[in-house]
Amino acid sequence: MDVLPIIAILVGGVVAGIVNTLVGGGTSIVFPLLLALGIDPQLANGSNRFCVAFQAGAAAKTLRGKTGATSRETFAPALCAVLGSIPGAYLATVLDPELFKALVGWILLAGVAFFFVPKKKSKGEAEFTTDAPRRLSPVGLLVAFLFGVYGAFLGAGIGVLIMLYLPSLLRLPLVRMLEVKVWMVFALSATAGIVFVWQGQVDWWVVSALLPSYMIGGVLGAKLAIRGGDAWVRRSIAAVAALLALAIIAGLI
Repeated sequence: MDVLPIIAILVGGVVAGIVNTLVGGGTSIVFPLLLALGIDPQLANGSNRFCVAFQAGAAAKTLRGKTGATSRETFAPALCAVLGSIPGAYLATVLDPELFKALVGWILLAGVAFFFVPKKKSKGEAEFTTDAPRRLSPVGLLVAFLFGVYGAFLGAGIGVLIMLYLPSLLRLPLVRMLEVKVWMVFALSATAGIVFVWQGQVDWWVVSALLPSYMIGGVLGAKLAIRGGDAWVRRSIAAVAALLALAIIAGLI
């Protein structure tokens, strides 16, 4: 591989890693870039999904102990997502994901509206911004399972969807939910990455450039989230989600 494509992958990987950590949707940067560089679509997809696991792992390690998230809060949704990926992978073998892609944009737009709707607190319930451990909502865990189905079946914007819907459903503050999200993405991507490696759908030259740049972006994104807090993360989610939704609806992604 020539020097210029490697530089492009390194830069794109850092930017995408930051976006993936803060909100999600970084694949919409990397995948078209790899295709533009002449990488086979299957190899581009497999290499990207393999590297996303390391990016999410780097972000999770950076966030660990700094968001107030407990082991139960990170493990339970990730487990539900992995369990959901099993039927999701099966659906991908019998249905055409492209038939459902346009619907994703509208789901994202609905998620932006849901994200800003004021949530009523039950009597005696603490604000989402407290650091106290919280009991996870069964409805939220069910949605985490469904996101696992979706992540394995289609996957477009999965990180954004998680950050739009699950903070309220799991009753977690945004920065804390960010750590939960990166663990969910890590679990899903690691599972998918093993399959892609097994099937020989990974370009190791691409991985050699994309993996370290993704990890650097993951660390930087996590540090930005810690420094900016919930308000900064909220603005990032709204902006990226709206842009991604419009791009999908317009057929640009």
